[in-house]
Amino acid sequence: MHKKFLEAKVHRRCGFLPGSRDMVFRVIFVFLLLFPLSTSANSGVGILEKVSLQLKWHHQFQFAGYYAAKELGFYSRAGFDVDIIEGGPKIKVQDVVTSGRADFGVLGSELLFLRSQGEKLVVLAPIIQHSIRVILARKDRNINSPHDLAGKRIMLNQSEIPEFAAMFLNEGVNIKGISIINKDKTANSRFIEGRIDGLNGSIANQPYLFAREKVPFTIIRPVAYGIDFYGDALFTTQNHVKKRTHLLFEYTRLRDLILPDLVQIGHNNPERWQHIADTYIRLGLIDPDFSLKGLLYEDYVKSDYFWLKGLSIILGLMGITLSILERCGYLVQTAMDGGQAISMYQEAQEAGTPFDIVIMDLTIPGGMGGEEAIKDLLTLDPGIRAIVSSGYADDPVMANPVEYGFMDRVEKPYTKSLLEEVVGRVLKG
Repeated sequence: MHKKFLEAKVHRRCGFLPGSRDMVFRVIFVFLLLFPLSTSANSGVGILEKVSLQLKWHHQFQFAGYYAAKELGFYSRAGFDVDIIEGGPKIKVQDVVTSGRADFGVLGSELLFLRSQGEKLVVLAPIIQHSIRVILARKDRNINSPHDLAGKRIMLNQSEIPEFAAMFLNEGVNIKGISIINKDKTANSRFIEGRIDGLNGSIANQPYLFAREKVPFTIIRPVAYGIDFYGDALFTTQNHVKKRTHLLFEYTRLRDLILPDLVQIGHNNPERWQHIADTYIRLGLIDPDFSLKGLLYEDYVKSDYFWLKGLSIILGLMGITLSILERCGYLVQTAMDGGQAISMYQEAQEAGTPFDIVIMDLTIPGGMGGEEAIKDLLTLDPGIRAIVSSGYADDPVMANPVEYGFMDRVEKPYTKSLLEEVVGRVLKG
């Protein structure tokens, strides 16, 4: 599993964050699922339907929800045999899906642009509601905002330029005044060595690498400057949707399990897509007369009760808590079990950049859960601030978390406000 180091300035939008907005918090989140799926929506299915999913990048934690749902049997219990296909810099996800080599794919807001160019693609559900794309800039060169990039040399992927161009446009920065080089496999090393001033990347990857190399950097996020594009979105082709709308999926039972009033997974907001389209129009990338009709899955069905929607919800379950924490200003380093969390915690201590808090699932089927992991973590750091999480409120650890080495507990299913309250209590000590 790919490890990640994430840092972020804390925003005031969540009340549980103590101190000034310049404080930086690091979090390990060790989890199975936010909500238990002990009841399968389609249990008892004998013959599994084969479907394939093309990722947009190499296997990494960004796609953890897909991997975990497969390994833990959620797909099979829903009646699907899902083949998850690795992506990469030379993989054009839209071509793989439109050619029929995969049934589904993962891309971002560029799906709208591709649709405007004649690709009959349909967005089923945005799994990551906010873009993970950022520009990382050398802090030792006094780069703290888009304006500071004027006259600087940065490397960008051509496919991701529109999102950053929109940010520059909003800020009144002339993109022609920035020396933009096509990003290649040398980008990270060039940045570390100081041969370029910045580069685009994922908020979940490069920050760990550069922090490990002790390179001071600033994260510039388009969303902080009014450009709120979607992140990862699950999509398929228009033909695929039309062929399959007769298949029902018991979405209502999943809906009850995930409490959509907490986080509406896969929510497609037409107004937000229109805002993205307007941004592309301002940049001169798409025709002013372009219509969103046909882009969103909701255009093809009048009911929520279709298996495609249900599948997208299963795919998105793993991201709920991460989304809550991120929206409150945290950027989270995540582990799949206690063993990985222990290694990450020790590595951070040795690097002189300890974590501020650990949130752990009580039990992890097939892996080390929180009850076992906290013993080793306390050996590493007797003052560790740890929270245990579980849906079993009567478990001895949940009933008396302090006796087992945790500072607090959060019971599933939990609301955003409850998570904020518990994390705030622990951070304040």
